[in-house]
Amino acid sequence: MKIISGALSFLWRVWFVLITILFTLFFAPFVIFPLSFREKDTKYLAQALRLWAQLIFYGSGLSYRLHSHEKLDHNQAYIIVANHTSLMDIMLMLIIVKQPLVFVGKAELSKLPIFGPVYKRVNIPVDRQNAASRALVFRKVLEKIKQGKSVCIFPEGGVPNSQVFLDDFKDGPFALSAILKIPMVVFSFCGMKERLPYGYFTGGPGRVEVFLSEIIPAGKFEKREIPKYKEYVYQQIYQQLKICEENKNF
Repeated sequence: MKIISGALSFLWRVWFVLITILFTLFFAPFVIFPLSFREKDTKYLAQALRLWAQLIFYGSGLSYRLHSHEKLDHNQAYIIVANHTSLMDIMLMLIIVKQPLVFVGKAELSKLPIFGPVYKRVNIPVDRQNAASRALVFRKVLEKIKQGKSVCIFPEGGVPNSQVFLDDFKDGPFALSAILKIPMVVFSFCGMKERLPYGYFTGGPGRVEVFLSEIIPAGKFEKREIPKYKEYVYQQIYQQLKICEENKNF
């Protein structure tokens, strides 16, 4: 039975990789890149990115259920954070956040063929080992916020090892929110690690539970409180993930 399960998971992963490559090869150069040059095309760019994400996410046999007592103001730009477990987190975020959204991510991705130039054009690459690159992020984030775009940052700084429940958070998103006075949206993704874990012979289609834990208003934390801010959000996500794990809520 374990052999059959592993084989099915492998076939599913092959399918996931295939549709991700195919839809990216079509959307990135022919739809997303051309729409990234004019500010008046922002709405259409957001719709194209969401369609790309939906085709990959739902095409992989995944679904989600959103748990929330608050609603995002579509006229407000936010800093958005969540735990990071796989590439699919990006697709999920593009689906659940309806307004224009950009990501702050690794600069290395901008070097990839075909995808790289589009990634660099649409998002905010950062070299975390370079102080000048990190400082430039502040200016670029402020520009995007003024344009009415929300900015998503996964505070773990990447997808952690599968043995790590929730990795340590970087200061970045909390410094941006506190210093630039931008409200923060805190999401917790439960079940994505089980759907798409490390390893070729594990994982598969299913539902992911998404919790909007809190919308933190601008100014709740000051610059001097960045460590406190970071710990506050870390505990929110950590406790929600523990509840999911205990209740098997995925």
